[in-house]
Amino acid sequence: MFIYKYLFSAAKNKKRSYMKKNLITIISAIILLAFLSSCSLLNQSPVNPPSWLEGTWGDDYDIFTWQFTSDNAIYHSDDLDMDYKALALEPGVEITEDVQDDSYSFTYSRDSYSTEYTFEVVDDTTINYSIDDSTPVVLHKD
Repeated sequence: MFIYKYLFSAAKNKKRSYMKKNLITIISAIILLAFLSSCSLLNQSPVNPPSWLEGTWGDDYDIFTWQFTSDNAIYHSDDLDMDYKALALEPGVEITEDVQDDSYSFTYSRDSYSTEYTFEVVDDTTINYSIDDSTPVVLHKD
């Protein structure tokens, strides 16, 4: 009888200890998730185009398009897709912006490489697009 009580008591204590560890783990996970979800760095995109630029813009020859959302800029061509919100998460990448009433530019920098993309309003469905002060290319809203 003594052995039975001893074994039963040991098993009960192990179960309590196991449950206590699980409870602590669950509470810790909930606190961590609450902290991360409120962290402004995780919820902000470094790419925030103005509302007048939102949509898809393409060149006259259907070679490439730019797609803009409130928190991203995505370049599409036959052989290349560049999602700048995703690229900003990579080590060594920095994106800076300049937002004006009639123009938007952002600079993509990685290590010692840097490129500036500029978009200027012509009218509601037309913008001029240039890279590093090159000759502008006319883009039309799809």
